[in-house]
Amino acid sequence: MPRVNINISDELKEYFEKKSLESGASQSSLMALYLSEYVDQKKAMESMIELSEVLKRNPNILNNTDK
Repeated sequence: MPRVNINISDELKEYFEKKSLESGASQSSLMALYLSEYVDQKKAMESMIELSEVLKRNPNILNNTDK
């Protein structure tokens, strides 16, 4: 796994220190987890936007034609 160095605010550092103590997980693993979850959420939102655009262009796509 690649190693990345970043600068973070004191507030973020304190947040991850607290979460690390609470969970027993390392700060690095928590940061990696949070970043991964953030990216997953961004991808999901982008997919929802794309789906919304498809539905706007094709308003009848959800109509059941088997009736």
